[in-house]
Amino acid sequence: MKSTVAILDNDPRQTAALCELLQSHGWKSKTFVRYEDLAKDALSSDFRIIILNLDNINVDAVRIGKIGLINNKSYIIALSSQFYHPGLKEAFRKHISVCIANPVDLDELLYWLTTFEP
Repeated sequence: MKSTVAILDNDPRQTAALCELLQSHGWKSKTFVRYEDLAKDALSSDFRIIILNLDNINVDAVRIGKIGLINNKSYIIALSSQFYHPGLKEAFRKHISVCIANPVDLDELLYWLTTFEP
């Protein structure tokens, strides 16, 4: 079994689709709807991959940086419908591994998941 992927997303339908994709390819998933819960759990968990939906969660560059520092072995996959995030420039440079379009193309997400953990 592959590692556990953390998902921070407030869209229950998308979260269910992500969990189904992960499970069908051998990953476990742990879902969160609040940044605070993910940050607390990241202290004691070893998430190899973290998926953050930038469209529906309250997260800024400092918070993303904290997640990156807490779990510095993690790859952060951001989901966004926007092409430009001026407030997250530092987070993209240091902590976010890739940003993919939201709504999520599951094939593209699977490509990145297998790139980060085959």
